[in-house]
Amino acid sequence: MDEIEKIRKNIDKIDDNILICLRNRMKEVEKLGEHKAKSGIPVLSKKREKEILAKTKTKMEKEVFSSILKHSKKAQKEL
Repeated sequence: MDEIEKIRKNIDKIDDNILICLRNRMKEVEKLGEHKAKSGIPVLSKKREKEILAKTKTKMEKEVFSSILKHSKKAQKEL
């Protein structure tokens, strides 16, 4: 196996882990949305979003997490 294929296999493993984490995160988001709906708590928490986005260091990380948050809010609103 040449070096490029080896690196690509490593990237594939990382991508698989990212997908697993995203799926697990969305399961928890749905649980949170159900709890919020039952409790009358609004979906949007600007404070929480700021806390999450504060962890990002690069523009790419901020864009990725902004997208994740957008989809999380949408999923919660649909419950």
